Amino acid sequence: VEISGEVYFDIREDSKRPFKVLSRGQEVEVLGTEFNISAYSDEHETKTTLVNGKIRLSLATAPGEASLTPDKSLILIPGEQGALRNGHIAKSNVDVSQYTAWKEGFFDFNRLPTPVAIAQLARWYDLDVVYEGKLPEANLFAYIDRNKPLSAILKALEKSKLKFKVVQAGDRKQLIVLGEQ
Repeated sequence: VEISGEVYFDIREDSKRPFKVLSRGQEVEVLGTEFNISAYSDEHETKTTLVNGKIRLSLATAPGEASLTPDKSLILIPGEQGALRNGHIAKSNVDVSQYTAWKEGFFDFNRLPTPVAIAQLARWYDLDVVYEGKLPEANLFAYIDRNKPLSAILKALEKSKLKFKVVQAGDRKQLIVLGEQ
């Protein structure tokens, strides 16, 4: 399977039928597992987060190719995330719930940098984002139901010293992030 965007897999182990996922220069070999891949074209990293089981994460030799690059792979165990950036994979321990909350219908902004959280909102509500003013340096903390209207979510996020304006720009809506007020 080749993906772009974000996808969650729950795969049973089957040694006779290997399952591989290609995304933005990486390959995931599934060894019976549940995992999330975030591979958006507008982000600098591709993140693979393991919930259960085990996976092998490798660099592909070229985008879209399944061949592995020797000595550039790692095994992930539950609670670990592999992040691919600029041709390098780094492994870290993470709270998987932050990376899988979307499939349960929530935004989980737990110490999330403001631009990362705003990018999630923009994708979900199909908005273009414009930044005006200085963004607060503090990260966002919020756990919000994705079924709420955008206005309710923006009102909740205004507690973090941000102000927002939504305007129509041609056939698209723009979310203007006004920064600290």
